Amino acid sequence: MSIVDKLPPLIPGVIAAELSNALPVQGLAGFGSYEFAMVIGSRWAQAPHDALLSAAVNLHLFLLACTLAFAALVLVFRVGGRRSP
Repeated sequence: MSIVDKLPPLIPGVIAAELSNALPVQGLAGFGSYEFAMVIGSRWAQAPHDALLSAAVNLHLFLLACTLAFAALVLVFRVGGRRSP
């Protein structure tokens, strides 16, 4: 069984993790609630909890890195706008 066969059951976990960002109380950088929501949302994937938690942490770090990279691109390629003197 390949990883592609495991993807459809994991999609609700990813959606639950992203929805957990709307919670009023979060840990530092969203860690904790994000991973918990992904593990609970993907519990019927028949994957070990350790593997689900590892996937949740990796996904969270990837999304944080993408956010920082896009923020850096905005700062580098900022067109027009007001600049500091």
